[in-house]
Amino acid sequence: MGILARLFGRAFGPGEGRMATDGGFVDVDLPIASAHADGPGLVRIVARGRLDGRIVGFALELGLDPSGDSPASQDGGPTFHRGNGSLVRIGDESDAFLQGLARAYDLPPPAGGMAGRIAVDLIGLGDDPRDALRAPVRMKAFFHADGPEELYAEAYLNVDVPAGVVQFHDKDPGYHAGLLRSLAGEV
Repeated sequence: MGILARLFGRAFGPGEGRMATDGGFVDVDLPIASAHADGPGLVRIVARGRLDGRIVGFALELGLDPSGDSPASQDGGPTFHRGNGSLVRIGDESDAFLQGLARAYDLPPPAGGMAGRIAVDLIGLGDDPRDALRAPVRMKAFFHADGPEELYAEAYLNVDVPAGVVQFHDKDPGYHAGLLRSLAGEV
């Protein structure tokens, strides 16, 4: 995102998002509307953009606890940073995000809208989420990791604050139904 877009983007509304589908996989990229530290050990990032003429978005809160780090593998592989986070509803835009995913997944949208807060377990894929405000961070999100199987889902959540983008990418199309249920707050 350019400097002028960062300075004046809010005055002109959200930027364009991108939704790509390929072989059942659905990937959504949204511009970052804001990103900041929100207390010790917490980063809040708001992703908000236009998809198919509708404004969609959500907030992502990252809990940055270094105690969850897993050591590098014996062969010198990457350290995996474990933590937690939440996807947070920011209003009608989050409901529109959920509806857009349901359309792209070719599944009926859940009744109601997106839940107020959806807890996720996160693993940084070779990147440290504590660096989220200054460097790209690739993460895998686990929805209802300890819950009922019909709610379990995985997705990739990639954050690149310097480039101004949040990516919500499919891990596996088999998780689509569980992902919609999780985002809708079904229990």
